[in-house]
Amino acid sequence: MPAGEEPGRIFGEAQQTYRWSRLKNMAPATQFRLAKEEVFPFIKNLHADGTSSYARFFCAS
Repeated sequence: MPAGEEPGRIFGEAQQTYRWSRLKNMAPATQFRLAKEEVFPFIKNLHADGTSSYARFFCAS
């Protein structure tokens, strides 16, 4: 990446709890609920055009 250029942000302010640095310190039940109800749907819809790895490998056409 060229100097002075900002990397694209994946997680907005509302998704900061999806980061591993935050998830790893949560209770297992909370981790499971968050992953199931929020993180996986977020990843699934990350690239609506179907170009994400999730879309290529997990969504059968």
